[in-house]
Amino acid sequence: MDLAESYSHVAYAYQCFAQTQPTRLGAWAKLLGIDAPSPEAARVLEIGSGPGMNLFAFAAEHPRAEAVGLDIHAPSVERGNSIATAHGLSNLRFLSHDFSAGPGALGTFDYVIAHGVLSWIDPALRESFFRAARAWLAPTGIFYVNFNARPGFAALGELRTLLLHLTRNETHHRTRIERARAIAGGLSRAIQPKTAQQAALREAASAAFAMSDSRLAHDLLEPAGAPLDLAEFSELAEACDLRSIGATFGSDERQELPREVEAELGGLPVEPVDALALRDFALGKSYREMLLSRRDAPRTEGRPRVEVCAPIRFFSANGASLDAAPGGTTPVHFSGFSTHRAGTDRPAHKLALDGLRRAWPSSVDSQTLIREVGTALGAKLDDSFEQGLYDFLRALNRARLVDLRLTKVPADAFPERPRLLAAIAAELDLGDTIWSLHHIPRTLTPDERRFVLSIDGATSRAELLRAGSPLTEERASDLLEELRGSGFFFACE
Repeated sequence: MDLAESYSHVAYAYQCFAQTQPTRLGAWAKLLGIDAPSPEAARVLEIGSGPGMNLFAFAAEHPRAEAVGLDIHAPSVERGNSIATAHGLSNLRFLSHDFSAGPGALGTFDYVIAHGVLSWIDPALRESFFRAARAWLAPTGIFYVNFNARPGFAALGELRTLLLHLTRNETHHRTRIERARAIAGGLSRAIQPKTAQQAALREAASAAFAMSDSRLAHDLLEPAGAPLDLAEFSELAEACDLRSIGATFGSDERQELPREVEAELGGLPVEPVDALALRDFALGKSYREMLLSRRDAPRTEGRPRVEVCAPIRFFSANGASLDAAPGGTTPVHFSGFSTHRAGTDRPAHKLALDGLRRAWPSSVDSQTLIREVGTALGAKLDDSFEQGLYDFLRALNRARLVDLRLTKVPADAFPERPRLLAAIAAELDLGDTIWSLHHIPRTLTPDERRFVLSIDGATSRAELLRAGSPLTEERASDLLEELRGSGFFFACE
């Protein structure tokens, strides 16, 4: 069974991946020294796009941009084009294209995205993958790619090899998945974690047993699926005239080593990407997300310059809060949707956190935030002051307490005659989960889904809440306010 056919038998659980959105990729790239293009009118390409769940919100939010999705699964391409047409997303199209046949005549793109591709193709095709991406990348373009990584994936890799062997005679996809799940469950109970290796294998078996059918089929039961380590990833990229510029600042960066170990590794005379490879090895990472550029792309080394950071907008993660007023000498703690909390007693930091809190659900541009803090403190706005605040905000971003983007999401008042955003309507054509314009997911119950889809048919908010709703008027009103307050914006007719 080839890769395209396998997706017809077991559909992939498509979703919107926040860390792949150009609004974030561009901001991260600037922090890593590349002056990335604005997403407002960018050309964006996604390799392995499926029916487009990862592109709907971007296309709807940036009507002057152009988004193209490539996939080898023809039914997904057809469905993506059908949904885009139905919801008026004229700047989004999907093409059936295999990168191994070469880049074709698509031109170059400011952002190239490949989520869930590299580790799921035949290793013999990896060079073709990188060469096609290089051909598609504009001079200052950014290439996002993720992959299963060694050494952390080793235990799952061993389990994958075993499951492929033990299910080799199963010809039906459903019985193959069921057999693999039963084997993983049996192993999770049978393995006694007396050694570190046994503990890792048991954890891998438990993880496989808990996987969805889609993930089990496509992550562990595809013929291709070998992990690679960051060193060989970088060598392969360099051989194709690409340069690894750094890691995304996503959830996989929250793992920490003891401070003295970080200092020891940081003191070794190696390139930054090699230092990251050492850190991955020490942490036993099983998954990696990287940003790349063309080798000839201009890059500023070291700490990002203040003027390069100026377009970056910061926003608190899902309505973060402070546990005390920002004034005075009392330390404050800042918390969001992650399990992390940040504490600080520095006046500038406290005022910055309060500015982020007040701006939610919108974002605030970094220069405005810095000016507000400086004015409140009567401080001189020199490079040292600005750089210190940027460093603080970057640290919060790594802890997932603060997010960032290059384009603005307006904090719009709730309209009297709401209209469902094209992106949300398109997402509901594929499932029950919608993503806010900050790419925060919300899964709807069947009644909530029917209610949200009825928004377009209402002539007024009052009518929407009164007539034909599967929810009570109170619950419907609460849901509308929840969606508005969490950044699920609705357009006014």
